[in-house]
Amino acid sequence: MFQNEQFEKYKKLFISEVNSYIEKLNVIVPELEKKHDSKTIEEIFRIFHTIKGMAATMGYEELVQVSHNVENTLQDVKDGKVKITDEIIDNIIRAVDKIESFLGKKKQNVKIVLKKDTMLPTARFFMILNRMKMLTDVSPITPSLKEIKEGKDYFEFIISVSDFSKISKLSSEFSEIESIQTIEEEKVEEEKEIKKLKELRIGIEDLDSLQNIVAELVISKERLINIAKELKNEQLSQVVETHNRFISSLQDVVMKIRMVPLSHIFDRFPRYVRDLSREMGKTVDLEITGSDIELDRSLIESISDPIIHIIRNSIDHGIEPVQERREKGKPETGKIKIIAEREKGVIKISVSDDGRGIDFGKVRKKAVELGYCSNEDEANKLSEKDLLSLLFLSGFSTKENLSTVSGRGVGLDVVRDVIRKIGGNVEIHSKKDEGTIVNLFVPLTMAIIKAYIVKVKGHNFAIPMTFLLETINLSPSNFSYILGKPVILLREEIIPVYSLSYILKLDSEKYEGIIPSLIINIEGKKYIVTVDELGESLEIVVKHLPHTIRNMREFSGTTIIGDGNPCLILDIPNIIG
Repeated sequence: MFQNEQFEKYKKLFISEVNSYIEKLNVIVPELEKKHDSKTIEEIFRIFHTIKGMAATMGYEELVQVSHNVENTLQDVKDGKVKITDEIIDNIIRAVDKIESFLGKKKQNVKIVLKKDTMLPTARFFMILNRMKMLTDVSPITPSLKEIKEGKDYFEFIISVSDFSKISKLSSEFSEIESIQTIEEEKVEEEKEIKKLKELRIGIEDLDSLQNIVAELVISKERLINIAKELKNEQLSQVVETHNRFISSLQDVVMKIRMVPLSHIFDRFPRYVRDLSREMGKTVDLEITGSDIELDRSLIESISDPIIHIIRNSIDHGIEPVQERREKGKPETGKIKIIAEREKGVIKISVSDDGRGIDFGKVRKKAVELGYCSNEDEANKLSEKDLLSLLFLSGFSTKENLSTVSGRGVGLDVVRDVIRKIGGNVEIHSKKDEGTIVNLFVPLTMAIIKAYIVKVKGHNFAIPMTFLLETINLSPSNFSYILGKPVILLREEIIPVYSLSYILKLDSEKYEGIIPSLIINIEGKKYIVTVDELGESLEIVVKHLPHTIRNMREFSGTTIIGDGNPCLILDIPNIIG
């Protein structure tokens, strides 16, 4: 027999285990629509069988019945009695939803005491229990349902109920009940315990502390390298080299522990695409590549909402209805692809669709309507890259009748803001009737990042590598001017030029002699930034800005570089984009 404390302990473990099975089901059940292979059917059958067994142990009769019904259906499929249909898949998904709903309910523990003179108290309680089940979800805790059925006399019972108000008056219906009252149990405390359980399994706080220690070691490593170079001492250089190897190894180990595969969030998307496409009356297939690529756990949840925004826009405004696709000679089923890959020290996540693409004519028209362009002539002069940049502005949408889902452009400002906040970058490409691609460039971690160091008027500044395309030396003869603004014609592309010293108000805007420069990418648009000196690429430890300059939009953080001096990290999109 479970005691109350034991039951609570096992309940938390039960919730944790079943939630992991739910995550698997949300991935593999939608796969049944594509192919009815026996391996997938067997895996779904096995998961529901496992949930049924665990639920029976806990006394959760409702979950036992839900799982049993799915088992029976899938057994008929395995035996060849029925074939997989949309209705069967819908029923399985509804079963998953019921289990999720059950796990998420705030249940109350209720103590029922029968009068001491009650004849056959356990049998009488069984009648009371059946009556309660007609009113709300009820699960016996102690004694268990099995023990109740064995017939031993009990006068006190603890049950778990979904809605206490529906059974609170049963004492007027059953004279044997002496008292019926809740056992106070704060939901907040339960959630804290579940969170604590998860943290004990993950050890996230300890990992953060370890990450901070490693970060300080990285700073000391860079300083030691500089000191060894200055002293030109061979023995010291050898010791420093060994020291660096150990720090690098420790850094790799800590990073590996902190990393979580993208499948942690990607696995939610097949179910989401299935449900949303059906709601919109469209047929959409989702293809995911790169789920095994890993990202720091502090970042992985941050990118989930931006990707959902993009998927939602693709289904609502990108992918055409079946009839329209048929008329265009496209496959009736639309396709969305999510591809994750490593690229230049960052993770690139591409979300593409094969839908209508962006109608640049509509974007130009909307730019005039919203006042971003004074007239049509001005709007017609905007390049496609300029027009795509407008889509990242809050509230900018070309869709005439907004649905409950969204139109292309709605939410892209949120995507940009979230990705920028974690030190990443966004770009978008589109071709009419071919589709749209949104690329997210995300750092592996926010604690230690790769950055390029430059010098302006004797001050060091760090530029995150997520924005840097290349470095280049220019001369005044390379410059042209459009409306008084400097530009460079580079590889048949006109690129605007910005002086970092002028932007930071350290000097006037002037271009003389050899001009060290950086080619920057912000949301798919290129910019050239001139500096006094080009430095080197380093791993830097990102620290918060001091309170005195925390509100300065030009900077996103600070770090310490090899010479021991502080170095401000530039917020590139804020000062240029």
